[in-house]
Parts: sequence; C-alpha cells; structure tokens
Amino acid sequence: MGGHEAGDFASASIVTALGAIEPLSDLGDIVEAAAAELEAVDGALRARAAKLGPAAVIASTVVVLLANPDEFDCLWAGDSRLYAGAPAT
Repeated sequence: MGGHEAGDFASASIVTALGAIEPLSDLGDIVEAAAAELEAVDGALRARAAKLGPAAVIASTVVVLLANPDEFDCLWAGDSRLYAGAPAT
C-alpha cells in the first residue's frame, strides 16, 4: 500500500505464506488454508507494526484466485478487486 512503512515486506510475507500452501484437491480446503495463511500474516504484520509505535502501519492489499479444473473462488483484502466474466462458450 503506497505510503505505508514496509509495504514491500508485507507483500512478500503474503506471497511467501500463500506459496507455502500444499496443493489440495478440494477447493474448499484450499480456500480455508489460504484464509488461515492471510489471517496469520495479518497478525504478524500487526505485531511488527505495534513494535514500531502506535502510528505505524505495515499492510498490503491482496487478491487471490483459487481454482481447480471445475470451479474457482477468490479472496481479497483491501481495495484490490478481482472481476470474473461469464465463462466462454
């Protein structure tokens, strides 16, 4: 997020956490794992910011598209968005 401290660190933390998720066959399990990882990163970023002082903000927006051959889901935090169109026919 522009203008906030350590945005590069926040973004890298998110990418690392999501990249560590083991491949799962059930989309619901993948969504739960991704949400849990994002919550864990949020907690870690808040704790790190608290050490810097009450005005510190360490944050990032995120959009995650999770898919398997038959279905998809998405998660987002912040003001980033994912727009899905109608399937091609």
